[in-house]
Amino acid sequence: MLTGRQEEPDTAILGNQPQRIHLDFSADIKAAMWEGDTVTATLSYPSGESGYTVLVGVTRPTQVLLDGSPLEEAPKLEDGSVSGWRYNSGAAMCVIRLAADGEHRVEAKGVQYQNPSLMPAPANRIAFGFDRSAEGWTPDHHLGTLSVKDGVLQVPVIGVDPYLSRNFLTVRGDSVREVVIRMRTPQGTEAQFYWGTAAAPGFAEERVFGFPVIGDGEWHEYRIPVGTRDAWKGQTITGIRLDPLQPGVETTVEIDSIRGE
Repeated sequence: MLTGRQEEPDTAILGNQPQRIHLDFSADIKAAMWEGDTVTATLSYPSGESGYTVLVGVTRPTQVLLDGSPLEEAPKLEDGSVSGWRYNSGAAMCVIRLAADGEHRVEAKGVQYQNPSLMPAPANRIAFGFDRSAEGWTPDHHLGTLSVKDGVLQVPVIGVDPYLSRNFLTVRGDSVREVVIRMRTPQGTEAQFYWGTAAAPGFAEERVFGFPVIGDGEWHEYRIPVGTRDAWKGQTITGIRLDPLQPGVETTVEIDSIRGE
């Protein structure tokens, strides 16, 4: 307190139950308000310090302003040294980096309340359209934070072996002949689709389909005939995994939908 630095983050709760937005900041929140579709906060760092503010319980902002100027979206926000923001659709969370000390005004525009859900909801169908969120998919390896933009899942690849998965499934294997993936990538040679079952949980090489991908940046629909495999037929599918780019290169894969037919 004597040095003007607080040890714990400051928190502002905006709105009323059941729709409340939480704003957490690593220094001092001078003012914060939620009006219409805009959250505005005045935040202050002590001299020589910088860090992050986290806005939880919101949809993806259409724009983030810092001191009246638009901030760039940065999927790998922590790797840089400049101000920016990124959105985590699964946690309904917007993270904003402030790279300079002093007092700043932050505005997140075009936001509505969204209930944050850190655990995927159980599902008995393979039907993911990514209209508003990652729908329980998690970036497990060599991927940045998943986000949704205009109904499309954005998958930033940051390493050579990228994959994402969706667990908490109870899907009858006999109800699905094919898994259909609609995605696009500017680069690519091959992708892989894994699955786990109640009898054999987890992902293993005996439960995988490899398929070629077209790296031309255009939308393509890939049909994976999982129903032809004994490891799928008659089983209860408990998890699925997609390796969208093998080998991975630094790029962004976009997935419009993953569905069973």
